[in-house]
Amino acid sequence: MISHISLSFSSAMRFVGSPLIALREAILKFKQLGLTSVRCESDCDQLVKALTSDFPLAAIYSIVSDIKAIALSFDVCSFSWISREKNCELRQILWQNKPCWLRLP
Repeated sequence: MISHISLSFSSAMRFVGSPLIALREAILKFKQLGLTSVRCESDCDQLVKALTSDFPLAAIYSIVSDIKAIALSFDVCSFSWISREKNCELRQILWQNKPCWLRLP
């Protein structure tokens, strides 16, 4: 039986104005935690398109390449889009500056 556990993380750090930088920080944290299978969800469709495309925009190529290189260190790593409404609970918790929580489906 396969069990799915969703982990979401928030940590105090300088302001991150880019979803690309935030995602890079998140997958670096997943790697540090020793996770082997991750699914990254974002309500930023441009971010997901850049990560799932073979030809990201030149302006963001470097950071997208970094994220893809880190993603290769996982047994499974996927990037998917979710609606802003579905992401609402996560956003509220992050805005309240809670450090970490565990959510079981």
